[in-house]
Amino acid sequence: MLSGADNQARDHLFVRNGKLRNGKASPFLYYGRPVFDRWEGEGPITVTWRLPVSVPEHLRLGLGIAA
Repeated sequence: MLSGADNQARDHLFVRNGKLRNGKASPFLYYGRPVFDRWEGEGPITVTWRLPVSVPEHLRLGLGIAA
């Protein structure tokens, strides 16, 4: 996928701010289709993505994103 060999691959980003909420599994929120930016490292790697639209202000605090 990182080499771009699969032109049919479609990435989608789902995020949650923790594993549990009130003792149950936290829901995932859909953030859209990110665009690959870069990767670093070797096993494991760190992948950086860009979102075409900024994360809405009301969701930033819960995800630990600076305003």
